[in-house]
Amino acid sequence: MNIYIIGGGAAGIMAAIYAKEKDNLVLTLMKSQPVVATYFKKLELIKVVDNKLFFAIDNKLAHDYLNQHKVKLTAFISKYFRLELSLVFSFKESGGDNGRGSKRTNRNPTMQDIQKELPDLAKFIELSGATVTPVKSRE
Repeated sequence: MNIYIIGGGAAGIMAAIYAKEKDNLVLTLMKSQPVVATYFKKLELIKVVDNKLFFAIDNKLAHDYLNQHKVKLTAFISKYFRLELSLVFSFKESGGDNGRGSKRTNRNPTMQDIQKELPDLAKFIELSGATVTPVKSRE
């Protein structure tokens, strides 16, 4: 994994601190925001520019969920590191098997699909008593 650091020594220090603290950060986040934490631990830090952390993830559901909770997550991480930070999430397509270089998204995953792709989310669903409901097609 290559992390690009732009903005001098402070950005490099932030990247090193983040790498060292990521596991503890996820554990702390898990206490208050378990779904966010589940997705957050799948992020790959790809670039640090000054106080802005750029992450990539190859799961569209996780990407969208993290962007929906970005304000709260940014506040949490800023407080954790005692720095005013901003977060940028980008979706990186992982080569799929449909021949077009993109992974096909299952719009109506079963619990078994979720257990296979996102075991931590499946565990949360089971523990919380939530249910998986099919999405109605808009087509």
